[in-house]
Formats: sequence, C-alpha cells, structure tokens
Amino acid sequence: MDQEAEETIMQGLPTWARELTRKTLHIGVIVLALPLRWLSWWYGLGFALGAFLWNSLGMPRYFRFTFREDELRAGYSVGMLSYPIVVLVLTVVFPLPIAASQWAALSIGDGFATLFGEALGKKKLPWNKEKSYAGTLAFIFFATFGSTFFFFFTIPNVAASSFLWQGSAMLQHLTTFSLAEMFLICFISSVAGALFESSPWQPIDDNVSAPLFGAITKLLLCYLL
Repeated sequence: MDQEAEETIMQGLPTWARELTRKTLHIGVIVLALPLRWLSWWYGLGFALGAFLWNSLGMPRYFRFTFREDELRAGYSVGMLSYPIVVLVLTVVFPLPIAASQWAALSIGDGFATLFGEALGKKKLPWNKEKSYAGTLAFIFFATFGSTFFFFFTIPNVAASSFLWQGSAMLQHLTTFSLAEMFLICFISSVAGALFESSPWQPIDDNVSAPLFGAITKLLLCYLL
C-alpha cells in the first residue's frame, strides 16, 4: 500500500474504527495459540519471534492506519512489540497450559477491556482515572472464560512444556484439576491481573507486567490447590 492510499484510509476512518480494527486483530491472534494443543513450547517461541518481526516491520508498513498518534510519531507501537515478548516469556517460563491460558487472557481479556472501556467507560476507577469499571469488568469476564478454555484445551499436551518444567511433579499435578478448579484459578488470576493493571504504579509497561503477574498468580494457585 503506497503512502497516498494509506493516508486516504487514515483520513476516512474515525478513531473508533481504527481502534476497533486494532483490537479485532489483537483478539483474533489468539486462534494462533490453538496448535499448542498438539505442538510443543517451541511453537510458542517461534510464534513470538515471527510476531515480533511482523509487528516491528510489517505492521508499520501495511497496518499503519491502526496506529495511534504517538505511535505514528515514534514509528512503532510499544503495545504491539510487547505482545510477542510476553508470549515468549510465558511459553519458556511457565507450564504450557498456564502459558496458553495467560496468552488468552492477554489477547481476549485486554482486547475486550479496551473495547468496552471505550464504549461504556464513563465511570472511572477511583484509584486510576485512566481505567474504567466497564473495561475492568470486561477484562475479568473475557479473560476468565478465554483462559479457562485454553487451560482445559491444552492440558492433554502438558508434557510438551518447556525444558524448565521437564521432570517436574507440577506437570502431572496440573492434569488432576477439574474444570471447576481451572475456572477458579483463571477467575482469581484474572481479578488479580485486572487490579494489578489498574494500579497507577507500574514498574514497567502494563502490557508486560500485568500478563506476567497473572501468570505468576496462576502458578501459585496451582501449587496451593
């Protein structure tokens, strides 16, 4: 797409349409996590590397119309670049079902949180005026159900977790959870992740810190149950 055609598209799209396109892509990418039902953690690693290259080179060229004003000035999107980095860390550091479920929370939960927050987020959280009740509740709802599905869906392939977990009793322990227990784990971690993301104090970008905090919460809950 040449620059003139791209500028025509950008001028013709209102802000809400650009954000809808952006978040539709953000949510839709989760379908690429489905092969973790059969493939090993190496697939997640390969996806992360490929996605980082695409988001750093392809997105600015072919989907520049989805970029926000500050991203257009910078020439890149921190959120788009942090997404594959988080997926890489998840697939290497955590057992595969936890990694897949937290990937879903990142994609589905965060995506719908933004959409609901933009559309219905007039009432802001008292501790963070940049976050809304609507967006926070949407994150908890969609992250819980999305992550529960991927937790359950990838449990049969738990043995394909990264080398850090090979021989660990945790892998066998994960297979003993009922669907209700998986839902409870995902619900609590989604609430924890939503509250952490809404915190006005963030040591690093919340696109990185919140998903990793959610994954750590999931892992701790798995040890406790």
